[in-house]
Amino acid sequence: MRVALYQCPPLPLDVAGNLQRLHQLALEAKGADVLVLPEMFLTGYNIGVDAVRVLAEVYNGESAQQVARIAKAAGIAILYGYPERNEDGQI
Repeated sequence: MRVALYQCPPLPLDVAGNLQRLHQLALEAKGADVLVLPEMFLTGYNIGVDAVRVLAEVYNGESAQQVARIAKAAGIAILYGYPERNEDGQI
């Protein structure tokens, strides 16, 4: 198994920007089976409780679906982190 690791500070509060970065990273990781990104990659760290409440998504939310499309297009599995909200709305 070939693993590509990417360690970087995510773009704080910029989910769309981080997804754009992910698309490029997935293409650059060609030949790897898995691309591993930092925890909280989609939102950044230390963004505050209010921002986490706003940006948290369910496991199959819009961002997860976009990550799945990126993974499929690049032919690679992607391991990433984000604040998760359960189906009851709890984070």
